[in-house]
Amino acid sequence: MKMTLKYATVLLLSGTLSSLNAAPSCLEVWGSGLEAGSDNSTAFDFDTNSPIPRLYDWVNCRLIGKDKSGDMECRDSNNNIVANVDVTGYERTTISDSTPGGEDLVVNENETLTLTPGQTYDYNSIQVSEGGKILVGSGNGVVYIRVSGDVKLDKNAFINCSSYPGNDGDTNGFGDPQKLVIYTNGQFQFGGEQACISGFVYAKGKIDFNDDARVMGSVSADYFDNVKSGTEIHERQPSGDFSPLCEPGAAAEDGWHFVGIPADTSADSATVDDIFGDNFGTLRYSTSGPGWTLYRRDFSTTDNSSSYTTMDINDTLETGRGYWLYTDTKRIWDVERASPINWNIAKGTDGCQSDNGCIEYRLPVPVQDCATAPASDRFRNVMVGYPGKSNADWKDYRFLLDGSTVYTPSEAETAGYALKKIHQYDRAADDYTTCDDTDQTPGACVTKPWEGIWVQVECGTAGHTLDLVIPNGGAQQ
Repeated sequence: MKMTLKYATVLLLSGTLSSLNAAPSCLEVWGSGLEAGSDNSTAFDFDTNSPIPRLYDWVNCRLIGKDKSGDMECRDSNNNIVANVDVTGYERTTISDSTPGGEDLVVNENETLTLTPGQTYDYNSIQVSEGGKILVGSGNGVVYIRVSGDVKLDKNAFINCSSYPGNDGDTNGFGDPQKLVIYTNGQFQFGGEQACISGFVYAKGKIDFNDDARVMGSVSADYFDNVKSGTEIHERQPSGDFSPLCEPGAAAEDGWHFVGIPADTSADSATVDDIFGDNFGTLRYSTSGPGWTLYRRDFSTTDNSSSYTTMDINDTLETGRGYWLYTDTKRIWDVERASPINWNIAKGTDGCQSDNGCIEYRLPVPVQDCATAPASDRFRNVMVGYPGKSNADWKDYRFLLDGSTVYTPSEAETAGYALKKIHQYDRAADDYTTCDDTDQTPGACVTKPWEGIWVQVECGTAGHTLDLVIPNGGAQQ
């Protein structure tokens, strides 16, 4: 039966409410091709929904000049122009911010370094001097390179290229791009003319091109800079497992999303802009028109009423709180600008059921008790955002009254403090579902990363404090 609770219907401003789908893998988030995350690229932005056909054969995108309006030709395998590109959208996910460490790798002039397939290499920085080469050896597997700083290729410097390819679609000299994935936490610089790389390149900073650069595979970055004439990029569809490098973000289709934020936003005083601005675009935030908007549920301090608040982009976010997100375009969002959760409550403390620890979220309780509250406002429906990165069973949650007495959801309902059931949105059915802690079937009632739940707090808690003890994952499969 479709819910008609007031908190579920008030926000139906336009479109359809939907839940959030977690991105399944980096491979599916970073498509092939040219992708820029920011709006300040001096050349172009390019996304996986571009007009460029996804060919198994190469697609040659030749960049001409620095015009952001899209002065770029893309050619098919017969060297015919298939598109003149002016694309501004993008999709991306978060690469782990962890600093891999390692040495500063310098490949001197005309030297060659051969890396072993199936290995992951960590460096502080990489510089390949003029005529130097980093090659991928024979054998099965992919070479993963993680760099905490910058990567720079000097003139005629190669990574996974045996020689410099020619012009207008010549692919001679490229190595197999499926054998190399390279991520830098800094920037990737084609510092000299006629530098070449074959593989899938991801830069947390910018990618800086130079004259006649050659790429086979794909390049993705926060933004592209200094794109010069003669650059040719031969697209390839990645087919490997990128999990050694990536943390998934969340895919938000256009429409409404009930979100939880898997990060400690309170510790950082993270704002709406900090978490969502880099992915949805700070300048596209709107409280009245096209773009994207975030809403919270606020509660009166004089009675049990509540209402939605349209948040300012500089408003801070609260760890464990749920929010409504509206976007008019599909985006991938992440939590790279916030600290991870400190699950500092040990199992057994305050009823914590998780071997991985718990946190507590203070629930807003009614201010009018059961004797004085009107029939229409005898409870508060609270938006809770699950802050974990793996599913947690609702039966492993606990309510903590006045910092001392622990209740299971069923016990809390019997005592008159909270309902045992939670409400979640089922996107496929376009409806709400409910479940509670009495269903012991594995996976029957779980909270999921990037999503929110409704928790109903009863009037019996007036004059008390009530914390929700949230477990860190551990859901039964």
